[in-house]
Amino acid sequence: MTYLVFVPGIQGVELYEQKPAPGQCARVWPPRLLACPHRAPVPVSWLARKTLRAGQPIDVIDGCVEIYQPLDAITEAAGFVDASQSSAAHRRLAYGYDWRANLWDVANSLANLLDTVKFHPDEELVLLAHSMGGLICRLLLESGEFKGRPWFRRIKRFYGVSTPHLGSLEILAKHLRLHTIAGVDGDPGVIFSDPAFSSGYQLLPPPARFAPGQRPLVLDRTGRALDIYSAAGAETLGLKHELLEAARFTWSKLDLRKRPTTVRYKSFTGGRIATVHEIAASSGGRWTRTLTNDGDGAVPDWSLTHTDDGIDVRRFAGEHLQVLAGAAFAQALGEELSVREIGAFTLPAARQKRMRRIEIQTNSSGYAPLQPVAIAVFLHGAAPQGVDIAIDIERIEAAADSNEANPNFAFQAVSGARVQLHDELRLTLPAPEATGAYRLALTIKGALVAVSSPFMVSAAHDDGDADAAPRAPQDAGEAKQKRPSPAKRRRQSKR
Repeated sequence: MTYLVFVPGIQGVELYEQKPAPGQCARVWPPRLLACPHRAPVPVSWLARKTLRAGQPIDVIDGCVEIYQPLDAITEAAGFVDASQSSAAHRRLAYGYDWRANLWDVANSLANLLDTVKFHPDEELVLLAHSMGGLICRLLLESGEFKGRPWFRRIKRFYGVSTPHLGSLEILAKHLRLHTIAGVDGDPGVIFSDPAFSSGYQLLPPPARFAPGQRPLVLDRTGRALDIYSAAGAETLGLKHELLEAARFTWSKLDLRKRPTTVRYKSFTGGRIATVHEIAASSGGRWTRTLTNDGDGAVPDWSLTHTDDGIDVRRFAGEHLQVLAGAAFAQALGEELSVREIGAFTLPAARQKRMRRIEIQTNSSGYAPLQPVAIAVFLHGAAPQGVDIAIDIERIEAAADSNEANPNFAFQAVSGARVQLHDELRLTLPAPEATGAYRLALTIKGALVAVSSPFMVSAAHDDGDADAAPRAPQDAGEAKQKRPSPAKRRRQSKR
């Protein structure tokens, strides 16, 4: 008997307004693609509300954008049913939580929830997590704070998918407005720099990664390494001490050497997607990023594969989220989870039909207008090579007969390229200038062969605050000069 707990990653859970205003949609996150007052992209200020409550992990958005639906299909095919069926032999609980909150608080909340579960006498507890959810599970396992709980001894396996074991520069790129939050208009720092919401900072690489002798991750204008946890580094980057201390505390509780010897760890990762590996100050006083194909688009390889001896790592080609929909990943995870009663793991035929020989993926789910979109095309098996193909960026719009009960979409090509297909084709196209939802479509001789997961184009900041992001200092003395905020400059101009 098995009790499977799934812990989603950042932005992977619904958020609702507890008391929506008249005419306002209760659901604030994820953004809607259909006509609604909350149609994507949503203002970042809405996500910063303290009155939002968490709903369920997001399976699919408006019948169009798959998030965790592929994992649902895998666990169902492996023999698991919803945890509400208390008499079932193999149950699955999807844990919904406020993904903006402090990870330590989330881990405690999950522990308290497990205290209430009525386990069968010999029921095994298995943890399955995506992205940031893997750090939450590791806090349960490695901090030592929960080993006295009655359910702790039941944990036998932990599966982390796309887990940033050593953090990521993605959140720092968002803080510096080099990246956007998919489906959100506005400065991401409004959320991730709010002391009430520390999860973003807790995804930054740990202090040990900025110690002398480590490969530099952040560089100042002179090419010297910046320690983001130091007072000077934090001031230069505009990071908040209180939130950095929350991150420091979280990393102090995570240590793979302290993992329980009775729990088997296994990691599944994507890869070969353009990912931020370095952030540096440019001579013009702006921050720039360096991308390499050593990561999954959100997390670099040195974080995805950071494990000790005895921890198995399975790697697949694919983006941070899109890897969940891959055939090879589905088979590998399904075989791990499959219960004895069902025999060999097999995905339903309907799901198998959606696994294509050609995959087209972006390196992110969100871009600013005209920001470069890094595109990768992967071939599986006997896919055709050397043929001429068309790759188009298509805008996703609700069709005239579409509604929330029966979503139906129309697709309009806005830009594209004509290239030859070959193994691991890579190219870059600028994101459309207009905000909204888009996808990539790959056609051969006019026939649609593959489509990407949808991505969002949204404004990185309001025009009035275009220079409000932290500037790279021109010299050592400039870092100490605090630039007035746009609001303060407007007040001064009126005097």
